[in-house]
Amino acid sequence: GLLIEGEPAKRETVVKWLNLAYRASRRKPYEQPSAQQPDTTTAAELYELLAFADSIASSQNVYLPLVANNELRKLRIQIGNLPEAFEPVRPAVDGRPYVFCNCNEEPSLHLSDPGVDMCKSIRIPENSEAALTDEVVEQVEKLLYISYKLKLEPLLQRLHMFVAAAAAPAAANEQRRAIIPRDKMT
Repeated sequence: GLLIEGEPAKRETVVKWLNLAYRASRRKPYEQPSAQQPDTTTAAELYELLAFADSIASSQNVYLPLVANNELRKLRIQIGNLPEAFEPVRPAVDGRPYVFCNCNEEPSLHLSDPGVDMCKSIRIPENSEAALTDEVVEQVEKLLYISYKLKLEPLLQRLHMFVAAAAAPAAANEQRRAIIPRDKMT
């Protein structure tokens, strides 16, 4: 079987690629998607699919639909194995700033829009900031690598916006911390 980063290609990834290839050539999917398709795509899923497409030297016509603006609106960073008591953390890759904060004495990840103090807050386990930051950085780094390699300009623009917002210094509020600290930018 085909290996991607030392791991066998997942069936799910191969079927997604086949669906893209069939749509590009025959205007219909290889396999009908299940009715329970998520309305988002994780950075890890997108990376796996693009890495697979690159490893088999796919035509750009096959994978370019993945990075069309309407598809990129669905892109999320999936932050992993949180205990069941915690809501999944899936920041959108859309240039809006996410910050860590200890509000109401609970560690949280906040979506902070300009002009709005706090508009979305997700509780996170105590002492998990470093691990969550590492997950975000790893996923973004992989997507940046494959995006530069395949020259995927729309995805690169979106990733650069996300990194700029995620690394932005917290306003004058010391309780807020950037989701990607400056020391992770090197």
